[in-house]
Amino acid sequence: MTPNDETLPGLYEFTMAGSDGQYRLAWPALQISCEVERVRPSTDHDVKGELNFTSERPASAGHLRHGRILLTSPTAKKSFAKLLEDRDSQVDWDKVLEQLCVSVIKASRAGSPEVQITGDIEVVTQAKWLIDPVLQLNMPTLVYGPGASGKSWFGQYLAVLADAGFSHGGLTVEPANTMILDFGCSTAYAASR
Repeated sequence: MTPNDETLPGLYEFTMAGSDGQYRLAWPALQISCEVERVRPSTDHDVKGELNFTSERPASAGHLRHGRILLTSPTAKKSFAKLLEDRDSQVDWDKVLEQLCVSVIKASRAGSPEVQITGDIEVVTQAKWLIDPVLQLNMPTLVYGPGASGKSWFGQYLAVLADAGFSHGGLTVEPANTMILDFGCSTAYAASR
């Protein structure tokens, strides 16, 4: 088989599965596949993706090449094809990369599949609280307010209650290990006339 051998029907036919920035493409007749991850728009209409090619071919079995490329760039595709050709010269890597890039770009721009909303409401069991009714179990909680309004003190108070497993001040507390992360933020403004 030569890199431009088109005599075998279906030689460059491929399958593609995945969505939301993660895809898997396979060329069964060529015995190669590629995991494509972190597909995201770059600048303007460009799209970047992380490619990981593997082979089951006797001459080049295993990992072939991994890298992040601009899927819309002919230069990037040509460079990546050259690197793959260094590993296995019996595949038309230019054709494979063009198929991959066009398919992944179309899929990423198509968006997520539609979901039919039935109007049925799923009944959720009652929420579990670490500190009822302030901190829901396994859910983020944000304490927001102006500077020097007591947010840090309140956080320390809740941490002490949870650490001791002590209900107080109308708060029902489940015991838990605690850690305080207090992110202070100050902003300076400058005015000029």
